[in-house]
Amino acid sequence: MSVTADRELAMLETTAATTNTDPSTTARRQVEPNLAVSVDGVVRRFGAVAAVNGASFDVHEGEVLTLLGPSGCGKSTLLRCLAGIDRIDAGQIDIGGRTVARAGHVNVPPERRHVGMVFQSYALWPHMKVEANVAYPLKRAKVPADERKRRVVEALEAVHLGDLAKRYPGELSGGQQQRVSLARAIVADPALLLMDEPLSNLDAQLRDAMRAEIQRVQRDRGLTMIYVTHDQQEALALSDRILVMRAGQVMQDGTPQEIYGAPNSPYVARFVGESNRISGTMSGPDRVRLPDGSELACRPVAVTPGDEVDLMFRPDAIRLDEAEGPVGTVVSSAFLGSVYEVVIDLDSGDRVMAHSTTPPAGARVHLDITASSAYARNTE
Repeated sequence: MSVTADRELAMLETTAATTNTDPSTTARRQVEPNLAVSVDGVVRRFGAVAAVNGASFDVHEGEVLTLLGPSGCGKSTLLRCLAGIDRIDAGQIDIGGRTVARAGHVNVPPERRHVGMVFQSYALWPHMKVEANVAYPLKRAKVPADERKRRVVEALEAVHLGDLAKRYPGELSGGQQQRVSLARAIVADPALLLMDEPLSNLDAQLRDAMRAEIQRVQRDRGLTMIYVTHDQQEALALSDRILVMRAGQVMQDGTPQEIYGAPNSPYVARFVGESNRISGTMSGPDRVRLPDGSELACRPVAVTPGDEVDLMFRPDAIRLDEAEGPVGTVVSSAFLGSVYEVVIDLDSGDRVMAHSTTPPAGARVHLDITASSAYARNTE
């Protein structure tokens, strides 16, 4: 077992097992009764670098919230602050209506936060059978043997591994090991389930299957879950809400439909899904003029005519038309199964990508863009 896995086991195997009721170690503040988690202005520094810089958000009971961003954006550090592995330098964290961290005043240890955590590395004891791995947090919490056995059987059945209880982790596939890790995290019915890039070690087919398994378990048990990933498709498929992060800050908080369909910045548009970006000038509240004099429609925006803007739109917002719109030359067309991916060099000097259900009819095409799917932002 790796040093990282050892540390994860040592610190978090008991996090799902107990709650802390000692009033001397907690402070309370009023929060909405159906809030499972409240994060208020959390900062976590490493020297002069703020890995998390003023993060604030709420999570309701039974909700799936995904922290999405590139490596180094602070999402895993924020998850570790929620788990109690890392101390916060500013702000406050409430879980289940109870303050578990307030900078300089309160820091409830991981084993008393009543959270479960699933790691990228699985973090299973190789010398223990599956049932013993799952039972470990209950054993540490001194749950009676009969009750412990019942809950282990229930947790393994929940992840469809009841028939593998007597095997060792080394006898299981990667997907099965991750399901054992999930069973261990839910065995004590945690108030909050934290998942740190749990599918990144699996191949594409296993990722899809395991993602569906996680969704099923979460819905069947009504779990509140915070999920960390850098995979946009994973985030869009799993989440009720997504927080897009950059350099320790939350850039946008919204539903998958809002994040994908109405990103609030070029950064979010570029990071979540494929996006085209064209520079132009506002010629009206819902029109952008390109350098070649052609115009494209967009959503009405509060931008002054004449302002330089970036017009952003998804590849599937483009229709290849023979009648009107900016003109361009088809550079390539690739068949991807359900659509053709068409790359076009516009006469304005920009390059865009379009998705079309049919191959382009010729080398020269006009672009017709759905106005409701195009949005203008002041140039960054």
